[in-house]
Amino acid sequence: MVTLLVAAALAQSPFTAAELAKVHDARAKARREQLAELRGPRSPLAYHREHLEGTDAVVVLGSAPDAGVRLEGAPVKVAEVRHSAAGFFLEPLEGGLFDVKTRAPVEASSQPWAEGRELGFGTRYVMSVRTRSDGVPYVESYDAAAPELVAYKGPPYYLDDDAFAAPATLDKRGDKKGSMQRSHGGTLVLPEAGVLAFSLGGRALSLVAYDEGGGELFVPFADSTNGKGTYGGGRYLTPTKLDGGRWLVDFNTAWNPLCVYNADYSCALPPRENRLPVAVEAGERMP
Repeated sequence: MVTLLVAAALAQSPFTAAELAKVHDARAKARREQLAELRGPRSPLAYHREHLEGTDAVVVLGSAPDAGVRLEGAPVKVAEVRHSAAGFFLEPLEGGLFDVKTRAPVEASSQPWAEGRELGFGTRYVMSVRTRSDGVPYVESYDAAAPELVAYKGPPYYLDDDAFAAPATLDKRGDKKGSMQRSHGGTLVLPEAGVLAFSLGGRALSLVAYDEGGGELFVPFADSTNGKGTYGGGRYLTPTKLDGGRWLVDFNTAWNPLCVYNADYSCALPPRENRLPVAVEAGERMP
């Protein structure tokens, strides 16, 4: 009976038995990578962002209750961060900060704190400074012992269903750029890799795929489960390559934008072309 059921399932599947085994392997790999990201030291559950808005804005790093970047077990004020037209400036008030790359202690300096340069404090905290696409500067930090991160077990998923996995062809679009709105305002612009065409349950569907570089595709999509079991702002897919120039679109690997886990993130919203007229009851659900 089991053999007959497997044979019947393969008869309806767009994949051969060998291809389906690869689909399952790719799915397991995607789940492992997602869990490693969500439970790792750079998890969105460990992340905090503090903006520097206004000419006199200051962000305090330290253990003070009102510190912009709270460092448990540190002096009340470890340092202060300011921003001007010349860049970010750090004024160390106490020792303890170090350069993550060189491990050298951070000393007082008239030189700006370069964007992307990471500073650490103890074994728990990593900080850097950046500027949003709309020009607003901010200090970002990761806390490797954040309570939300320590307690996190993993994302919830729908039960795996191979009916939500399909091979796709990619119709390339040349050098066209695609623009997506962000959840906190602004836009994300990426090169369009092309249109993925596939079929689910006998229904022809398509999704615009964006080129993230390194041969990887990024596919934000919406469907009728959004707000009713899945995140209202849609979910994301990272298709994988198959033989013969095809791509694997497996909605069982659909993942939530990071803003689901942390409101400090501003996430890309699916474009109108990527709003599927079906219920995709596969992949990650709301926590």
